[in-house]
Amino acid sequence: MGREGRFGFTLSALVTVLAVLGLVLPGSAPAAGFPEKGRSVTLIVSYPPGGGTDITGRLLGPMLEKELGTPVQVLNKPGAGGQVGFTEIARSRPDGYTTPASTGGLRCRRGPPRKFGTS
Repeated sequence: MGREGRFGFTLSALVTVLAVLGLVLPGSAPAAGFPEKGRSVTLIVSYPPGGGTDITGRLLGPMLEKELGTPVQVLNKPGAGGQVGFTEIARSRPDGYTTPASTGGLRCRRGPPRKFGTS
């Protein structure tokens, strides 16, 4: 858990909200021809149904459908602390039709984790 700021938000929560707003606010110029008519967009949730990330993805889906004018499918890929879903996203075609639904940052780890209390 991150340290909460003056208004009760963690920095990662604020960044997530700003990223979501950037996706759904009108005035953002979509790439020409995206999305193709009739082709659906898939939001991959790397955690089990019913959690915060799942709820966020399911709330975001209809907003994206309205903005993009194409179906948006929310797909849960739980397992290994999110790694199953993250791997699915990394292996997807980089065409913008498969995207993560995340409420926190994706983290990369270099080497084994440090033990508590060591530097």
